[in-house]
Amino acid sequence: MATETARLDVRLAKNQKELFEEAVDLGGYSTLTQFILDAAMEKAESIIEEHKNWLTSERDRETFFAILASPPKANASLKAAVRKYEAALQEPEKTTKASTRKVKSNAVKKKNIGSR
Repeated sequence: MATETARLDVRLAKNQKELFEEAVDLGGYSTLTQFILDAAMEKAESIIEEHKNWLTSERDRETFFAILASPPKANASLKAAVRKYEAALQEPEKTTKASTRKVKSNAVKKKNIGSR
């Protein structure tokens, strides 16, 4: 059974063609066409596979975009976490100093326990 073929003409810069020809020689390809088809197929399959894995079914895509279009309201826990995060952003130096004191305090406790 013969494979139906199609033609694709490509214009490219001279330096691009020279680069591809060098890759043909180094890669052991018999023709520039073989190299370009192989590289293009590999890239196309990679892109398609990446997109297929992202949202695997039509139902997944519909659900994902429906949630983006009308996200659920934030509950109390999420609101509290956002307030805590925003407060930490406002006072990063204070948070860092408190964290440093806690680390030093824990180190002293461990040292005292170890010396008993």
